[in-house]
Amino acid sequence: MSNELAKVSNYAVVKSENVDFKSILEANIGGEQIDQFALDRVKVPGAGGIAWEVPTLEGVDMAKTVEGVIVGWKTVRSLYLTPFTGGGEPPVCSSDDGTIGIGDPFEKGTSGTA
Repeated sequence: MSNELAKVSNYAVVKSENVDFKSILEANIGGEQIDQFALDRVKVPGAGGIAWEVPTLEGVDMAKTVEGVIVGWKTVRSLYLTPFTGGGEPPVCSSDDGTIGIGDPFEKGTSGTA
């Protein structure tokens, strides 16, 4: 198994004959667009974890490996002035696009929002 990136120029997500997937998709989303929040998310194993959390129609499936094609990504950043504990405390500064930050890391007692 290789861990190299492959540039794929003509990748078909679904292949089937005599099925109009475009019409089916349009009927199901009602003219709306699909954004990142409408899609299911596969959760990466946490520190010390060995299984991915994969959503299915029957619930969550735990998988040791996940195979797929990355179709998009975005850079986000968060700044914590104390060690991150996962306790729900917001960062003092964050960026949803990896460039423009929200919050002031130099302001004492900041809540993480500007």
